[in-house]
Amino acid sequence: MSFKERVLLRETLLASVCILGAYFFLVIASGLFLGKEFKDYIFQWPYEFEYNKLEPEQLEIRFDNGGILQVEDISKEDGWLTMTLVPEKAGEEYMTILNAETKEELLFTPYYVSPTGSITNRITANFTHYRLYHLYLVLMNTAFAVLLWVAFGRAQKKLRYSYQAIFYSGLAIWLSILAITLWVGWFKGQMMTYTYSLIQGMAGNMIVITFLPLLVFCLALSTSNISLIRHEGFRTRNALGIILSLVMLGGTVLFAVFYAHNFMGSVTQMRMYNAFTGIYNSVYAFLECFLIGAIICGTLSARHEPEYDMDYLIILGCKVRPDGGLYPLIRGRVDRAIAFYKKQLEKTGKKAVFVPSGGKGSDETISEAEAMKRYLLEQGIPEEQILVENQSKNTKENMQFSKKLIEERTTDAKAAFSTTNFHVFRSGIIARQNGFEPDGMGSNTKWYFWPNAYIREVIGMMSYKWKAMLAVMIPIVVFLFASEFLLYTL
Repeated sequence: MSFKERVLLRETLLASVCILGAYFFLVIASGLFLGKEFKDYIFQWPYEFEYNKLEPEQLEIRFDNGGILQVEDISKEDGWLTMTLVPEKAGEEYMTILNAETKEELLFTPYYVSPTGSITNRITANFTHYRLYHLYLVLMNTAFAVLLWVAFGRAQKKLRYSYQAIFYSGLAIWLSILAITLWVGWFKGQMMTYTYSLIQGMAGNMIVITFLPLLVFCLALSTSNISLIRHEGFRTRNALGIILSLVMLGGTVLFAVFYAHNFMGSVTQMRMYNAFTGIYNSVYAFLECFLIGAIICGTLSARHEPEYDMDYLIILGCKVRPDGGLYPLIRGRVDRAIAFYKKQLEKTGKKAVFVPSGGKGSDETISEAEAMKRYLLEQGIPEEQILVENQSKNTKENMQFSKKLIEERTTDAKAAFSTTNFHVFRSGIIARQNGFEPDGMGSNTKWYFWPNAYIREVIGMMSYKWKAMLAVMIPIVVFLFASEFLLYTL
């Protein structure tokens, strides 16, 4: 991790701690200064029942354990029976509401009074001043979503080619969806059990909300793969998009099976089942967020245009023709660098040096760098404006060896690299990992080739950063597992 990445991560974590600190400060301050009275909306009086016609004074309130709760006021508001309860001491209390005349039992509600005097309705999970605390919770989640979007924006400016940018954008989308659903619940005055279930089930909600966009994405990806196979023949790597689409849709179907299944069993079995489905949903949603984040970052990088003040233009090589000519893919990279060179010359008058980079493969007659140099000369680029790097065998060596050549000639040089659009983001990451920070530009390729190639890039990024992904997923899984346990035992 580079210095800039560590700084951004440290600042993001510090801001997260501040958000959590502000939340707990508000919760503690409210508990100290707002009093202990609990206005509870017991239930909505359904008009089809006879006892709806009863007035509060026609009701009888009984407590199983006397001296824990006291009723200060009972009334009807907009069809809801409301009670103002005051705690007397800590403990469990069971309240029964009866028809005072017939002694018919109308409602049974368990309550819990904490040692601090907070009253909780065990059915609705509403508690003392819960509307205000609910607002604090929604604001905290919203603040985290905003923080991640800000961190993503900063990463785009300072760390354009960074795994952090993927994590920030993917998790920001996840928390933004949760924030919207929590705000809707707060404005509708939903019970706290609904709020807890939203948080505990945020992974499942993410899967449900993104299903239609995911379906469209999978159809488009599969269509591009079919065209790719028709043009270039069937190979496993040409069917990655179809394979990924089937895996993702299969994962969604499995989620739907879990969601629709009415599990029956003991309490322990139920907890284990809920824990398993929660972990499955969390992992699936996280991988979906990573894919979304990678697509966002890759698309922005492919469309990015470097500033017109470059000293060197590195061209990343790939396979050349048997006769030493350029295939369309590598020619597109060279043409993109030439177009940038001419535009910079036109705008600023500054000439950049081309650095074609690529060694000779076992099935190639000349090095990729030499083939690109020949093409550059054919396009009218002076030979003194070309610096050949002909030893590299992969993108990592492209960056390492080009960096060394540039530093031997110029100190503090500004450099940009040209590669195919789907390869820009990962190439930039590889460069940064080797202490090199050139800007990137992407050349266009055929519409059916880009999606499948970018999926290969994403799989490559995921395989490289699997430890970091685990480091993010494990806390999420632990949190959801714990919240499931706490919610189940309310």
